Amino acid sequence: MARGHDTSFFVKVSSGVGAGIVLNDQLFHGAGGTAGEIGHLTLDENGPVCRCGSRGCLEAYTSTVALQSMMGLQLPGATIDDIVAAARDGNVSALRALEDAGLHLGWALASVVNLLNPALVVVGGEMARAGELLLGVGPHRAAPARARRRRLHSRGGLRARRACLARRRRTPRSGAHGAPHRLIAGLRWRAWPSRTSPPHPSPGPRRSSPPRRSTSSPLSTRGSTSSATSSRRHARSAASTSPASTSCPRPRRSGKPTGPSPPIPADLSDRRVEITGPTDPKMAINALNSGAKVWLADLEDANTPHWRNVLGGRVTLHDAVRRQLEFTSPEGKGYALKDPDHLPVIVPRPRGWHFDEEHVTADGRPVVAALLDFGLYFFHNAKEQLSRGSGAYFYLPKMESHLEARLWNDVFTHAEAALEVPTGTIRATVLIETITAAFEMDEILYELREHMAGLNAGRWDYLFSIIKNFRDAGPAFNLPDRGAVTMNAPMMKAYSDLLVRTCHRRGAFAIGGMAAFIPSRRDAEANERAFAKVREDKTREVEAGFDGSRVAHPDSVPLCAEIFGDRINQLDVLRPDVAVSAADLLAVDRTPGERTEAGLRGNVRIGILYLQSWLSGNGAAGIDNLMEDAATAEISRSRVWQWINNAATLDTGEVITRELVERIPGGGVRRTGGRRAPRRGSQAVRGVGARRGVPRLPDAAGLPRHPRRRVLSMNVLITR
Repeated sequence: MARGHDTSFFVKVSSGVGAGIVLNDQLFHGAGGTAGEIGHLTLDENGPVCRCGSRGCLEAYTSTVALQSMMGLQLPGATIDDIVAAARDGNVSALRALEDAGLHLGWALASVVNLLNPALVVVGGEMARAGELLLGVGPHRAAPARARRRRLHSRGGLRARRACLARRRRTPRSGAHGAPHRLIAGLRWRAWPSRTSPPHPSPGPRRSSPPRRSTSSPLSTRGSTSSATSSRRHARSAASTSPASTSCPRPRRSGKPTGPSPPIPADLSDRRVEITGPTDPKMAINALNSGAKVWLADLEDANTPHWRNVLGGRVTLHDAVRRQLEFTSPEGKGYALKDPDHLPVIVPRPRGWHFDEEHVTADGRPVVAALLDFGLYFFHNAKEQLSRGSGAYFYLPKMESHLEARLWNDVFTHAEAALEVPTGTIRATVLIETITAAFEMDEILYELREHMAGLNAGRWDYLFSIIKNFRDAGPAFNLPDRGAVTMNAPMMKAYSDLLVRTCHRRGAFAIGGMAAFIPSRRDAEANERAFAKVREDKTREVEAGFDGSRVAHPDSVPLCAEIFGDRINQLDVLRPDVAVSAADLLAVDRTPGERTEAGLRGNVRIGILYLQSWLSGNGAAGIDNLMEDAATAEISRSRVWQWINNAATLDTGEVITRELVERIPGGGVRRTGGRRAPRRGSQAVRGVGARRGVPRLPDAAGLPRHPRRRVLSMNVLITR
């Protein structure tokens, strides 16, 4: 095949990966005779350990040994021929494994093309038996088994040189005029078909730059933070770049994104009003009777993960799916579903990847709570939902990277295959509530593909994420009072507009953030203020193009429904006017507002009262006509830490110090149930674990001596 080409490159992919380089019709050996060790080209310094001792080598991703190891649970003892045969028969896991192997090989060979500009690249060895599957052609375009031993070659190079290289390409053999081709990492491939194989249509372009791979196991929570390292570096670098020279980041995929997501299921097409709340029976019945279109059954921020809550929430969801939910309070008051045939769509939110469930272990280790939450709901309810014309829908929280979306997609695919339900039964709405995820909205939508429903603007955790990720960035990242940081602040508006534009050009829903204001049926003035705030917030979201929004209280549902009007969604609002740069997302210093003593007092107060509620078993607490949960409590404690550690000043000119925080009187802290809060501010802070000598803000607060109680403590609020 290489005859007539003075420069060519042959790569053999079997149990190892090696290459032969022909330059000027001579085999190139190199100074020590070891030229062509492409198998140990590093693709990811944080990748899996290779047999050479390095991490992230090509061989660790592409060799037959790596592929067999990857498929060990699905196809124990399978040979490469077995895996290829399974892929041709439609096995989703085998198809994905071969696709990933082809992607990594394409990334490596793109470097070869850049360096050597060979006239021909030939792939041989056992992996070449995968043929077009290795090139990423989907199962619906897979060639028949007789084409397994096709030889693959490259006629071309990067896009920038495509025109000039076209003149150098040789005419392929007879019958090859219809051969499939695909761009992998900028490399043009063609399958060399047999004379009897039919032509195949050309699929669309793939991603052209390699994403970093996650090294975390689904049963380990240690890798979720590191998986976002690349985006965090990009964001921090952008923070120091002038706005004029910074463009909106697309760190992992160049060019236009792939086409729109698959059509949204009919029962999930109207999301104008969503109500969120915990899964205790009383709150669940109130949410289901509220008239909202969707109930976000919160197993995460609004739920204290006591074991009784974990199991009780699953029972509540089981009964709600079957329209059997009812509850009688200790006082004898009964609660029941008003109209079981017309209920909001149930969308549970499992806990994040960072959280372990100590009560359930696998191989002696606690399982990830996200998998437990997802698995229990899906196993017990998916087929019941399908029988009712619905599906298994989820909200996915705390995502920091597209790699976590890819992991969720693999979980979904496996679960659908295990229960033998159709692909796409599961649909996910991802909360964009971290600054790193804001840099990867397109990538997250792409990774979930057939399981995607939309994105949600999780504003409260988003603010906490900015403080957490830029905790060492200095005073420029100091935020004002919580009440001053509205969605009209430049950085929040950029994040919101970018989310709408990203979703709608993919045909996915953009869901607005939660209105935390709680109407008061006893205080007409407070009620009027709350409704005014909700109206202002939801009007802004309608004008921005959101398809729906979330509220925290049933009384806010009619108002939100009125504002969103009769249009089921606004997917046609594509927002071509939006042009968001990295600097726009990070324009913290342009946020208007002051730091006031009242704001400081409020942060301490909310942190203490929420912690008290949390320890009492209530994950959602109404404080000062606001619905507080773990996200808003995180904002409170992290903001005080930020102000102290950056020597921020109040509007009076006074520097915020530990001593100032300890002087805050505790008279405004009242009993909310369970325990009486301490009377004095200094005692209050000490009473929840304040310690000296903690120089850094932890990613998530907790009591270190009690791993089962991931509580939001104030032990880092007032330390240097």
